[in-house]
Amino acid sequence: MIFLYFKHLLLALEEFRALGVQFVSYQENIDTTTPLGAAVFTIVAAVATLERDLIRERVRAGLRNARAKGKQLGRPDTRGHFQPCRDLQSNAGGSPAFVGRYLQHSLQP
Repeated sequence: MIFLYFKHLLLALEEFRALGVQFVSYQENIDTTTPLGAAVFTIVAAVATLERDLIRERVRAGLRNARAKGKQLGRPDTRGHFQPCRDLQSNAGGSPAFVGRYLQHSLQP
């Protein structure tokens, strides 16, 4: 389904009906022009919303658990790793290519 929230789905369906548009989903085999099809559509949308909310709840619980165990979340901080290169470039007045050649030369045994 292309809708993220159950209420948006139902509002879209009501707008379709008001415009005289009949909604039929061939992929899910749901025909909302019949009472049974409309009921199945509503049930499928409710289950999709429930599944999304359960996933969100599990992810948040996992993040809380990781924080409680002292795990660092997110990308690692790399700002300090490049400072020696920036210092070399600004102090030596070299280009990034110069810094690369210098570091490559200094790393060789």
